[in-house]
Amino acid sequence: MFFIESLFIICVLLGNKCNFALKKKQVSDNEAHKVFSPPSLSVIITIFMIGLGVRLYLIMSMGGLTYVLNNIGRAYAVMSQQHSAYFTSISNFMNIAIMLMIEKVSIEKKRFEWILVASLVLFAMILHLVFSSRSPAMICLMITFFGINYLVHKFELKDFFKPYVLLPLVLSAVIIVIMPIWRVASYTNSNIDIINAVTHNSIFDEFSNIERDSFVYTRFKHDSFWLGKNYINLFFSIIPRRLYALKPAVDDGVYLCNWMHGYEIDPNLAMSNVPIKYSIPFSSQGCLYTNFGVAGVIIGGFLTGAIYHKVYSKLNTNKNGLWVLIYQLAVYEFEFTVLSIVQLLIPLIISVLVYYPAKFIRFKIK
Repeated sequence: MFFIESLFIICVLLGNKCNFALKKKQVSDNEAHKVFSPPSLSVIITIFMIGLGVRLYLIMSMGGLTYVLNNIGRAYAVMSQQHSAYFTSISNFMNIAIMLMIEKVSIEKKRFEWILVASLVLFAMILHLVFSSRSPAMICLMITFFGINYLVHKFELKDFFKPYVLLPLVLSAVIIVIMPIWRVASYTNSNIDIINAVTHNSIFDEFSNIERDSFVYTRFKHDSFWLGKNYINLFFSIIPRRLYALKPAVDDGVYLCNWMHGYEIDPNLAMSNVPIKYSIPFSSQGCLYTNFGVAGVIIGGFLTGAIYHKVYSKLNTNKNGLWVLIYQLAVYEFEFTVLSIVQLLIPLIISVLVYYPAKFIRFKIK
């Protein structure tokens, strides 16, 4: 296991060091920070309200805020199972609005606009956290830090010890640990011990892939590799399940979970026929090994590093909010799993379709 994990990291680093461009364009810092007219505040607020409206609709459709907070586990399950991912993804409009607002601050440099940035971030995070959705809340915070770092002020090590930076980071660490425990406790009507949750569930435990990767490297051999079969499920991801009853799971971690429990099912089996319907998500290297063995880990690792390099280079030559959003998606979402690819493509398409038009639309709210 250590060999394969190390091999993947080395290949990512090698890919990141390679430059596939035939001719590298030299761009000065001033050229990278091209100053366009700042986004209209009314447009930013409108975009944010579209995303906010989706979250409010979800809350009201489940019986209101009080019901959701008292039944947070069930509310999360209903949101995940009964509402289309394409519909809930419209909440990404809030992230786009936050980035537009940060870009506006970087151009106009008005202090009062920081209050608007903080307000948008706070509202967005609260609307995600009422469903115990920690990942969208953390993405919102990550986008804010990335936007400030690349568009406004480059963070230095000493900045992370300042209260306005340190406090969100500490709260984020607590949220990462607490939210899933709170969700399960609510769903099972059991009591939650906050102190015990923090002390016995580390952030390492939340992000560790050791158990699942260890299973993958031990169980899958040349005669049981999937050979890319799970990637076929990408073509079915856009089809609503109600129109195609035999639609396979978009989350390929569902199939891994079944294999780990002894059900060695086909990775294209219809979700309705899967014995265990919850997921143990693949890591990128785990999914690559499951499909193509060590060769997949080497090639996939190299491509991952190359993609990181390409996106980061684009960010440095086009310092605008859209490329910050794309960079965040590459860093946080990109993996060679079906689930991650879908989770990357949806917000990417929304960001591209909304961001640039939003910068050129002007209207006044009377």
